[in-house]
Amino acid sequence: MRRVNEKSIVTIRDALGLISTSLSKHYLEPYTYALSLLSSDLQTSKNDLILNLDNTLTKSQVKTITTLIDKLNRDYPISYIMGNIDFYKENYSINESVLIPRPETELLVEMCINKINTRKENVPTKILEIGTGSGCISISIMNNVQNNNVQIIATDISVDALKLASENVQRNLQKHRQKQISFVRQDALTEYPSETFDFIVSNPPYIPFDEYKKLEKSLFYEPQIALTDSSDGLHFYKRLAHLVQNNLNTGGMALFELHSTNVNNIIKVFKDEIGESVVYDLRKDTFGRERFLQIIT
Repeated sequence: MRRVNEKSIVTIRDALGLISTSLSKHYLEPYTYALSLLSSDLQTSKNDLILNLDNTLTKSQVKTITTLIDKLNRDYPISYIMGNIDFYKENYSINESVLIPRPETELLVEMCINKINTRKENVPTKILEIGTGSGCISISIMNNVQNNNVQIIATDISVDALKLASENVQRNLQKHRQKQISFVRQDALTEYPSETFDFIVSNPPYIPFDEYKKLEKSLFYEPQIALTDSSDGLHFYKRLAHLVQNNLNTGGMALFELHSTNVNNIIKVFKDEIGESVVYDLRKDTFGRERFLQIIT
């Protein structure tokens, strides 16, 4: 794709117009997103941009904006450009080392919080999260449960992801809660924890590799290992089933996000490992798709 001509960008109005055009193929309200991106890029408020649309930009600003537009024209995710994203009730730092949190995952967090809050007040509660990425699931849970006696172990194979998750703890979690989350580097496909837990939660890489290869271009900027198991989309569920069988306390709950087009095969994985002695409860997302599996022991 041809690079943007810097001479076409003279004023703030020019910049917003070109950014909006680049966004229009993916977003219904491109001007709104353009304002947010330019505000972040120029480190000025949206209000100042609107009040000064005809202000002339400096050469340095034009160069920065040109780089931004080139990224957008290559379908680079705007969340990575912004470097942060709203999730549940907080705002999280993100970069290319982690999956961009999706709105549907907020439902998984909500279900987990609601279940924890039904337990007796301040009863000791241990939670395991597999594949924490930015830490948004564990941090959102910890920040919104009523129980003050919760401990979370959140694992990921990526050192860079764990570093970012630790930064998000400092960014979003109340100080007295920060020590209640431990981030551990662990390969979910080869290593198992020795402890048992009251809750196990995960949004695993569930896209079959054949499907992954056909995804829209923007998704290829996200970590491949966070999207696909490079196989049939079932590898991580087999490991999660083993965890439920061996590491979930009686009376506990596991909660996993699912690939809505592969639900029957995923359920079969769990039943083959665990059998029918537990409760399998499928939950739908806001679009009516079977997206979550609760397993209650």
